[in-house]
Amino acid sequence: KIPNDTQGETKIEDKSEIANLITNFFLNKKEELNNKKSIMLIGTTNNLDKIDKKLKNRFNEEIYVDLLKNEEIEGFLKHILLSYDISYHAFVYLEKLVQFCYNKNYSQRELKNIIEKAYIKSVANQRKNHSIYLSDLKESFEENKK
Repeated sequence: KIPNDTQGETKIEDKSEIANLITNFFLNKKEELNNKKSIMLIGTTNNLDKIDKKLKNRFNEEIYVDLLKNEEIEGFLKHILLSYDISYHAFVYLEKLVQFCYNKNYSQRELKNIIEKAYIKSVANQRKNHSIYLSDLKESFEENKK
C-alpha cells in the first residue's frame, strides 16, 4: 500500500521511488516464496530495458515474443475470432483489415483489443447472439488505426 496524506504519512509522487518500492516488495516476497514451494512466476513487459537488473536476475529464463509477421496476422485474427459470433460481411472484411495491418507493427494485444472492442459494440447494440457486424469491426479498427 502506498502511503497517503490522509493517514499522516508522506505522499510519494516520484515515479522512480514508487518503482523502487514495488521492486523491493517483489524481491522480498519472491524470496519468501522460494523457501516454501515451487511456484512458477511469469512476468511480462514491453519495456525490458526499464526493468531493474535485480528484478530481471530473479527470473530463470527470458522469452522474447516478437510482433507478428505479415503472413501471420490473418491466422492470428481468425484464431481470436473463433470465440465470437461474426457476420459473414465482417468475416469478408477481415481480409482488408489484415492487409491494412501489414507493416504497421500492431502487437498481438492491439489486434485482440480491436476484436474485443468490436464485440463490445455488438453487445451495446443489443444484437442477436451479440454477433459482430462489419460496422462494429470497421469502427473498432478506425478507433485503433496507426
